[in-house]
Amino acid sequence: MKNVLLYGHGGSNNHGCEALVRTITELVRENIEDANVILYSNNPASDYKWGVDKIVNEVKKCQKHLYLQESLERLNQYLK
Repeated sequence: MKNVLLYGHGGSNNHGCEALVRTITELVRENIEDANVILYSNNPASDYKWGVDKIVNEVKKCQKHLYLQESLERLNQYLK
């Protein structure tokens, strides 16, 4: 199983963001066998409200402070 991380999602109350998650997840599932899609969201409650948790495998709270904008750790995570 391959993990596919969607990071920095603002929440599904913004239906444009919700639409992107739904579309990207659909494309991932069409092209990566056994994809495990994990959504890192700034507002997980809105993702449950709008049913996005049923589209992806897991919804996690996005830790925006985890990596500073100009840090080597952030670059490393981006490259992974």
